[in-house]
Amino acid sequence: MLKKLICFMALITFCAFSGCSESSQNENIELEDAPWGITMEEVFENYGVNKDTVANLIENKNDSYFALENGQEMFGEKTSQIYFSFVDASFSGKPQQLYEIRVVYPDDADMEQVLKKMKKDFGKTVPNISLYSLLSMAVSEYEEKENAAYWTSQSLKEAVPKENTEEYKRMWENFQQGLNAENWDEFSEKSHLTYGIYAGGKDAVPMFEKNGICLFAGNLILHNAIMEQLETEK
Repeated sequence: MLKKLICFMALITFCAFSGCSESSQNENIELEDAPWGITMEEVFENYGVNKDTVANLIENKNDSYFALENGQEMFGEKTSQIYFSFVDASFSGKPQQLYEIRVVYPDDADMEQVLKKMKKDFGKTVPNISLYSLLSMAVSEYEEKENAAYWTSQSLKEAVPKENTEEYKRMWENFQQGLNAENWDEFSEKSHLTYGIYAGGKDAVPMFEKNGICLFAGNLILHNAIMEQLETEK
């Protein structure tokens, strides 16, 4: 009994100093019914739609997107639009993978309810984020405020493999235009594999006129594509 008590107290001490929370910083920010990396057809199946019933369907060689405008609920509130974006990060003709979900809510949506559910799913928020565009060094800086909240998962710096580190960096630089050895450290420290963004009102976050959320995993998809290529080259 004493041994169990000592172990329990040690666990509490560890959590106090390491910042344990209900959601680990290493867990990806994603939806259970739309995990990152699934295809457009899988999203269609999960949401009970098809090409004839979605809106704004655009299909390109390496990227595609579509929208749902059927009042689909997300985080407990009905939506106006949900935009799903896909990319083939290998640029080799492989099936495109889901990397971004952007949601617009009606003006009268209960965004406090949305925020509450997001915190339950994703854990504690972070005070600010640097969000780089997919495949370029254009970056947007966001600060937490009363009607805006942000989440991140593991940083790119933490995700770099211990083996083939230099090859991994070189391959990422080939994808991310403008990335080089001089700015790699800053980029990898500021970049995370996945992000969550919440906007609960007018002027909350520039990407939304009013109410919305964005879940972004462009870095995760590119990271997985590079890791897969490194594995095939062994």
